[in-house]
Amino acid sequence: WSKFSSLFCKGSCFGDWSQTVDEIFHDAYLGVDYWSEAICKGVSDIESHSENAIFSMNQDGFIYQSATIAATKQMMDTPNGDQWLIHVSFFVRNPEAASSSPKRGSSGSKSKSRNPSTQEQLSREEQAVWNDIKGVARKIRNAQTSSSRTSTGEDLEFNVVFKNGNTVELFEEMQTLDPGDEVAFTLDDAFAAYSPTDYTSVCIVFSGDKPRDAFYEDVSEICATIVDLTSTNPTTIEIADRRVENTRSRSGGIRPI
Repeated sequence: WSKFSSLFCKGSCFGDWSQTVDEIFHDAYLGVDYWSEAICKGVSDIESHSENAIFSMNQDGFIYQSATIAATKQMMDTPNGDQWLIHVSFFVRNPEAASSSPKRGSSGSKSKSRNPSTQEQLSREEQAVWNDIKGVARKIRNAQTSSSRTSTGEDLEFNVVFKNGNTVELFEEMQTLDPGDEVAFTLDDAFAAYSPTDYTSVCIVFSGDKPRDAFYEDVSEICATIVDLTSTNPTTIEIADRRVENTRSRSGGIRPI
C-alpha cells in the first residue's frame, strides 16, 4: 500500500491493507509483536442482547459480560393448589478498580521499543495515515480512562424486581457488591420459588452508581421476559420442590413472590 490511493481499493486489496495496518499498529505503536485477534474479527451484535445483559469494556479495551438475567415459569399442581414455578438465572459482576500501569520506558516495563525501521520504510502519505491511526488510538484510550466505570471502583447496588403491573423486589435490602466481587444465581444455584402471581418479566435494577456498558452509557436496569414452559418443557413436582428448597437453604433476606 505504497500509495495513498490504495485506501480506496476494493475486495481483497482493502483486506490486505487492513491486515498490514494492524501489524504496523501492534508492532510500532503498542510495542508488541503482532497477534491475530480473532475475537475482534468475529461477528457479534451486543446491542441485540442489551435488554437482558450488560456488555462492558475493561481498561484493555476487551468486551466482557458484566450482568445478565433470564427466567422461565411453569404452572405446577402443588399441595397448595396451582402455582407458578418461577425460575430465574442471573449474574452480576462489579469490575475491579483500575490499577495504574507502568509508563513506557519506566523500570519494570517489558514493552519492546518502537521499531525504527518500520517508520523509516513509510512514505509521506503512509506516515500521514499512520499519524491518523495513532490519533484515533489516543482518543480511544482517553475515552476509556475518563469514561470507564472500572477507573472509579465504586460499590454496586442492585435488586431483582418481578413485574406484572405491580412490582415486587426479591431481596429485602439492596444487594451491594464491592469492586471485584460478583454474585451468580445460575445452573443448580438459580433462584426458584412458587408464586400464585403470573409475573411477565423480571429485572435487575441498579441504584446509586450505575454500571456502564461498552458504549459508555449508564445502565439503570436490564430485564427479561419470563418464558412460559408449561406446555413445552414440563418439570416434575419432585424436581421443582428440590429447586425451591435449594433456594431457601442458600438464600437469606428474600421476600416471598
